[in-house]
Amino acid sequence: TAAPRNLAGKRDNPLPQLLSNGALDWTVTRGPLAVVGRPDALVVSTALSGSFHATGQVSGEAGNLAGAIGGLLGGRLGQGLQNLQGKALDQRADIRGEVTLTAHPSLLPTWRIEPNLSSQIALADASLPIMGVKLSVSNELKPFLDRAVNEQMAALAARLRDDPSLELAAR
Repeated sequence: TAAPRNLAGKRDNPLPQLLSNGALDWTVTRGPLAVVGRPDALVVSTALSGSFHATGQVSGEAGNLAGAIGGLLGGRLGQGLQNLQGKALDQRADIRGEVTLTAHPSLLPTWRIEPNLSSQIALADASLPIMGVKLSVSNELKPFLDRAVNEQMAALAARLRDDPSLELAAR
């Protein structure tokens, strides 16, 4: 329960040639924790939900490229594509997923618990089309979530390993 309920972050603009002044922000909220005991493990899982938000302006390079491509396809289309230059972009995508943490605890010779934690993060596939380029929200967000979950797992494992309560009870 010490894991944060909300995570938020920003991503550097992965498409600077298409999007100037681009900002990619996201927020993720975890749901309630579900705990299931099995003979060989303890499993904790939670649902994730949130949003991914992309803002910026269509860059001059993108407008010129779109105009050139549109010129090959037809005058009206080319003019329409070139008119995108300098236009504001504001798009959102929903984030859905689940985090599962599994503990296979073992007793150490020092009467301490080694939790043997592992995690799995599953995100539903979501993407944002930006000037015809699909930006995979899932691929952009997964490394950050992996890092955040691994930090929480390391803190929990250290706290469990350092807890002397089992040793004191055995004495």
